[in-house]
Amino acid sequence: MPVSKIYLIVIFILVKLMATTFSLYVVDQFTPLVDARLYQTEKFLYTQIPIRTYFIQLIAIITNYLTSPIISHYIFSFFSILGLLWFIKFYKVSWHIIFILFLPTSMIWTSIIGKEAVYYLFFSIILISWNFYLNNSYKKSHWYVLILACIICLILRPHYTVPVFWLFWVTFLIKYLKNYKPFIFSTLILVFIISLFIIFFGRYIDNFLAINLFDLKWRAFTSIDFNAKASRFLDLGLGKFQNDVVVTGGRVFFSSPEVYETISQKLNELFIIGFFYGIIGPFIEETIKRPEFLPFFIEGIIILSAPSIFLIYFKYKKINKKNIYYLNYIYGVLPAIILVMIFHSFSGIFNPGTAIRWRINFELLFYFAPYLIFLNLKELKNEKNLTLSS
Repeated sequence: MPVSKIYLIVIFILVKLMATTFSLYVVDQFTPLVDARLYQTEKFLYTQIPIRTYFIQLIAIITNYLTSPIISHYIFSFFSILGLLWFIKFYKVSWHIIFILFLPTSMIWTSIIGKEAVYYLFFSIILISWNFYLNNSYKKSHWYVLILACIICLILRPHYTVPVFWLFWVTFLIKYLKNYKPFIFSTLILVFIISLFIIFFGRYIDNFLAINLFDLKWRAFTSIDFNAKASRFLDLGLGKFQNDVVVTGGRVFFSSPEVYETISQKLNELFIIGFFYGIIGPFIEETIKRPEFLPFFIEGIIILSAPSIFLIYFKYKKINKKNIYYLNYIYGVLPAIILVMIFHSFSGIFNPGTAIRWRINFELLFYFAPYLIFLNLKELKNEKNLTLSS
């Protein structure tokens, strides 16, 4: 169905501005937007913060100076959708893109000052750049945009950025190699082995290299407030270890080796739960006890199901299995989604609110990347060429 680009752009901007207002004056009354308020009042300047937090605080300082602390939220909100607006303006889109506006979590957390708004912008640019690379050859300007977006995403959320590199790798192999499958399968196995090793043994890598980068399991464990209202530490039997773990200089220390082994074994057992519920958010029993979780539970189910829904649609349409877009979906998009779920798994265990807030950073991979494949296939159908292959 034909749709006006201006109409879509206006809808996106108006909805985002309303989402910012709703977040600041309604959501904040029930779920305090602590980080956003700290950025707004520039309080992060008076604490020891990592470079990614300082980067966002610096942007907030500039927008506060040029406008006002409240207006800064609206600026961040507008920035977050610039990538999508760019795509709507210069590419062929369908009305389905409006569905992005029906996801409450991303509409809230990307509509206020925070890392999520900036990361969402540049992550969307990376996916759009990948789509362009899928269909065209890059010029210097395209490389500049892609490199800038990747650098900023790596600064803000490095472990969520790495999986999108897989998209470009697969596209490169399919476009330029006739016998691409052995390379895809061999590198995919290697990438999965490395990813799982990092997830379960990242602490040893950090200790060996004397850095603080790969210890994702313990970073997730120590970044959640034990006493938060939605905390699962007690329910998961981890509350008793609250005083046995100390974080100093970004490193995690334990009161004894036995405590470390006990917690580590427990977390490993929870990996599969985090793998799925890191995307869904609330447990079923949590949703029953707290009905306000229901919209977010439904949202999580939809996001988790989106890649499978697109796959079923492609199967239903009987797309040629040698179609370059179908191949990129099977070998590129789906493995990238699994990779990001692996990296997010431990962050999705301890608090449903934190799980879905951090999910916002990469959730476009679940529905926007498949949507890009959908648009490409739709365009092929319009050109009466369903057998385009590598």
